[in-house]
Amino acid sequence: MKRKMLFLVIGLGFAGILCWWISSQTLLLKCQSDSLLNARHLLIRKGNSFQRGDIVCLQDHRVKSIVGDKLLAKRVIGLPGDQIRHEKQFIKVVPQDGVLSPGTLNSSVLPLLKQTSKGEPLTPLSFTTIPEGYVFVAGDHPRSFDSRYEEFGLVLIKNVKGRGIWFW
Repeated sequence: MKRKMLFLVIGLGFAGILCWWISSQTLLLKCQSDSLLNARHLLIRKGNSFQRGDIVCLQDHRVKSIVGDKLLAKRVIGLPGDQIRHEKQFIKVVPQDGVLSPGTLNSSVLPLLKQTSKGEPLTPLSFTTIPEGYVFVAGDHPRSFDSRYEEFGLVLIKNVKGRGIWFW
């Protein structure tokens, strides 16, 4: 009987430590927009280790009165040093090495909108190169509010709080 109790206590202790570790390393996020296709919920691994094509969670990215303090989920399209090209009604992000990673959007060619769904004007991003310390993020949906526009802008890498490891 004592042996069974000992195994039970050790098992519960191990389960408790495992639950604590998982909760300290991850974040469950409910997507509050249609920005990402087929992703209503995301399991985020905390940290700022990510690559082009990854879905990331953004925190403290301030945008003009549209988003507030919500956690945002977007896909990383451009990294520091990548080129941003404006082509008529499109914006294109070209990696500095010229190689696109699997999972990036349509060769990173994104349509530009003139206004938000609420009728507020949108200004195309003016940068031509992504500076050190920043990333270009975009939603999968063509009407996503993201780095294509000055009103959203490039995102500080320090504001990337984690990378999506599972979504449904």
